[in-house]
Amino acid sequence: MDLATAISRLDHPDVRTRMNACRALGELGSRQAVEPLMAMLLEFEDNAVRILAAVALGRIGDPKALRALELTPATNNTHDMYGEVSSSFASAASKLRSKLGSADGRADIRRLVRGLGHSDDDVSARCVQGIADWGDEALGRLEGVKRSKNRRARIRAVSALARIAREQGGSTRTIGLLLDQVDDEDSAIRRAAVLGLRYCRDRRVNARLTPLLRDPEPRVRLQALLTLETIDAFEAMDEMARMAQEDHAVLGPQTRLDDSAASVLRTMRRKLGE
Repeated sequence: MDLATAISRLDHPDVRTRMNACRALGELGSRQAVEPLMAMLLEFEDNAVRILAAVALGRIGDPKALRALELTPATNNTHDMYGEVSSSFASAASKLRSKLGSADGRADIRRLVRGLGHSDDDVSARCVQGIADWGDEALGRLEGVKRSKNRRARIRAVSALARIAREQGGSTRTIGLLLDQVDDEDSAIRRAAVLGLRYCRDRRVNARLTPLLRDPEPRVRLQALLTLETIDAFEAMDEMARMAQEDHAVLGPQTRLDDSAASVLRTMRRKLGE
């Protein structure tokens, strides 16, 4: 999508079209989009549009957006009952302040990535959020972590990818990096990657996720099942039916995989009108 088209679609009556326009403008990074995106911060019809506009402004990095990000949530909090907009605006403002205060933001990203393997869970968790604030700009550094011998760092790196997908939507590159991890020998990494793909909501990943319904680790199978449900993977319904009949793994007093698969299958059939 080119710049002029993306800006024009900010006024489209369809909410999803406006959301996609915000994502595109963040990826394009043009300062010509700053004022139109600032206007979208006041979009009350759908908070998702406001959140994606804030994310795009944080990525573009124009200083005049900072005051708008800092003040708008406070003056419109009646439209933010659960604090999602305020949190997203604060995250975008934090990222923008970091950009404006650092001659080389890449150094900040390097420090955060190095902290992923820290032995203190609080420190590594803060690094995950810090990397998520940088969004796609951190992807290159995260890609390098997958070769690390530090298991904690690798798990946290995939968690950061999942956080980026949740907060900014799944770009093609984010989806590709997550797909690279779904076959990892470590089940915790596979599970985190599948969760990230759930946030991406892209049906093109169906073919890679369906085989994970037979993964040796039950928690990976459950996450794959839930992700496939979220992205309406109707092609996987035969495997879900098999799972409902054959997979008797128990993950807790309230969770049996055969029951979970049967429940998801009923939901999928309702969507199809069966």
